[in-house]
Amino acid sequence: MANNRRRTGLPLLLLCILQLSWLPLSSGYASWLKCFIDLDEEEVIMNYNVVPFEEADHKVYLQIKLDNDDDITDWTTESLTYPAENDETKIRIKLRVSDELARHDIQYVVEASQGASFTTRRMCEGSRSHASNHDVETLLTIDGSQPSVQVWAGWANGHSAVHLTERLVLHRQGDGDATPAAEL
Repeated sequence: MANNRRRTGLPLLLLCILQLSWLPLSSGYASWLKCFIDLDEEEVIMNYNVVPFEEADHKVYLQIKLDNDDDITDWTTESLTYPAENDETKIRIKLRVSDELARHDIQYVVEASQGASFTTRRMCEGSRSHASNHDVETLLTIDGSQPSVQVWAGWANGHSAVHLTERLVLHRQGDGDATPAAEL
C-alpha cells in the first residue's frame, strides 16, 4: 500500500512543479499602477497619500536629454527647448536620486501630457511608462502637435508612499522659451 502512494505522489508533485513554472514573473508596483489613478497629490496609492515634491524628505528629479545618438549631450533636470524642424523628437528620461537612495529599490512611473507618447514600457495608451530602477531610461516621442509637453513622475522606495517629481516643460523651438511648469 505504501508503494502505491509513492507512485501516485510523484506524478502529482511533477504536475505541481509544472504548474508553478507557468506562473508569470512578478513585477514591481510601478508596472501595476492603473491608468485611472492620477499622478497628483490628491491621490492615495498603496494606502498612502501621494507626497508632493515640496514635502518630500528626499528630492528626486527627472533627468532628460535629447535622444540624438551622441553621448555629448548632458542630462538636465531643467525644462528644455527641442528643435522644431523635426516631425518627431525623442527624449530620454530617467530619475536622478541622492547617493543615499541609489542603494534602494526606487521604481517610478513617468507621465506626459498631450503631444507625446512613450515608446518603451508603454502604459495608458502611451501617456505613461515605468521603470523598475531609478537609472533605467524610458523613451518619449514628441509628435510636434503641441507647442509644449509636460513630463512628471511618481516614485517610491519599495512599498512606501509615492512621491512626485517636479514637472518639466519641453518647449518646441520658436514657441517660447522653456518655462517652469508652475507658470503654465
